[in-house]
Amino acid sequence: MIDKIRISLLSIVKDLPEVIKSTIISKLSGGVVSGIPIPKNLLTQLLLKKDNIEDVFEFLEGYFIEINKKGKKPILIIDELQVIGDLKINGFLIYKLFNFFVRLTKELHLCHVLCLSLDSLFIEKVYNEAMLEDRARYILVDDFSKNKALQFIDFLAEDILNKTISSTEEKELIYSYVGGKPVDIYNVIDKMRYKDLEDILNLMLKEEISKLKYFLEDVKENNDEELYKEVIKALSLFKENYIIEDIKIPKKIREFLIKKNILFLNPIDGNLKPQSYLVWNAIKRVL
Repeated sequence: MIDKIRISLLSIVKDLPEVIKSTIISKLSGGVVSGIPIPKNLLTQLLLKKDNIEDVFEFLEGYFIEINKKGKKPILIIDELQVIGDLKINGFLIYKLFNFFVRLTKELHLCHVLCLSLDSLFIEKVYNEAMLEDRARYILVDDFSKNKALQFIDFLAEDILNKTISSTEEKELIYSYVGGKPVDIYNVIDKMRYKDLEDILNLMLKEEISKLKYFLEDVKENNDEELYKEVIKALSLFKENYIIEDIKIPKKIREFLIKKNILFLNPIDGNLKPQSYLVWNAIKRVL
């Protein structure tokens, strides 16, 4: 099986441009390929058995070896890593996967690996595993600082609105509602093409307030009264502060709020903050 894969792999690398044109739907630009080219019949063989994860690893390792022979260092990016957190294939897949990543990077030096996840609890669990000690770095992809956020507002205004936002008050207002989260800033500027700024911001905040109110209502109805009180007590800590030390909230409660995307945990600094400025503003108004 593995020999057949290696033979097929050599033909893939040899005819790489044609393979990309015929089998990869994603963009190919500047030498950057999204996805790993693999013939359909070979993919079918790899996926034929549910427990053949080692075959997949063998294929990937061989693929990266061939790329290295051409003087290139691949970067393997795994997004939404948390979806396989509890998946089992002859044991938990996550352990097999990271052992494979360690082999690719620290042992064979074939590529770089970036693993991404919005689930900060999952990141904490993975990062603190003994098998990754001295083998991995935690990189926080955070919101923009205020200065960078204001620059981003200027950039998007020129790019989308074809004009500058000369009013400092307007830019400060945008930041006070959505902070430095790029996607929220983009949504505000994009909607300014046909809506008044204050109407846009007020609607975004109303939506976030409604979500928080209904969340708290569900907690109260579906759980015991004690949990509801603990959640209110925990969220009240953010009425005056955007960031707090993680241990100020009991572990059970903070993990519950993190899983519900209300709070975000930075496992390195050991602090908690709302998932966004919008969530923070909703907390301050609801409580």
